[in-house]
Amino acid sequence: GERLFKTHAVQCVRCHTVKGFGGDAGPDLSKISRELKRADLIKALIEPSVRIAPGFGLFEFELKDGEELAGFVLEETPKMIRLRTLDGRTEDLVPGRIRRRSQPKSAMPSMKEALTVSEVRDLVEYLGSRK
Repeated sequence: GERLFKTHAVQCVRCHTVKGFGGDAGPDLSKISRELKRADLIKALIEPSVRIAPGFGLFEFELKDGEELAGFVLEETPKMIRLRTLDGRTEDLVPGRIRRRSQPKSAMPSMKEALTVSEVRDLVEYLGSRK
């Protein structure tokens, strides 16, 4: 499982960190078993948009003036939505400016076709041992 995480062609390590090793485009998985059971880990690998970690779901906004923005919601209150856009800028949106907002999508592709059943099992076992 650890070898798959670090070296497989799907490159989990490019976006996710375990024990300080890896990327930051996705959530840190160092203690993921505290949040998710193994069955939930399988679902997250196969259908990544079903449950998205806070701050990592990709949203699309259409503003009333016609401007379109896409990015990750960093913070949200009834008066303001702080968005990290795809080009790295931070935008504070007043909810009254928003015409339409999409449901969040995961930037992670499904592993259904990328991994074999035994690879999914090994990866889930590895992640399930992260406490």
